[in-house]
Amino acid sequence: GRLLHEFASSCPGPHRPKHSTSGAIYSFNPFDEDPRKGGSCWITVLELPYVFERGKKVYHAHYLLRSDVTNRIRKEVKCYFKLVGDNFRVPVELCEPYLLVPGRSWQEVDRAAEIFGEEIRKHMKRCSCMLPR
Repeated sequence: GRLLHEFASSCPGPHRPKHSTSGAIYSFNPFDEDPRKGGSCWITVLELPYVFERGKKVYHAHYLLRSDVTNRIRKEVKCYFKLVGDNFRVPVELCEPYLLVPGRSWQEVDRAAEIFGEEIRKHMKRCSCMLPR
């Protein structure tokens, strides 16, 4: 997911709308069971905040799974999302954990990213975690 997003974001073309506020790109969904079945969608990647505990980064994202957040996403934009990282049951080896937001339009993905961004900022105000640079 992250590698696909980074690669597609670096190339100009219609898969990358100029007005997207979240950096959405059009691609296959990397988590579809069978991408050959036409599972294309708009996706973006959001960074997750973390703290250092015992010399290791511990990523904070479980607050994004609260029912008020997930219901708001489903109701307002009808997007879904996937937390990607060892602590979120989708292990990563070569990158930091992240939030993948797929949707049917880049506008929906942008709105979902805006909502998740609000939730991340709210959490960071109550916590000592920080976002990667």
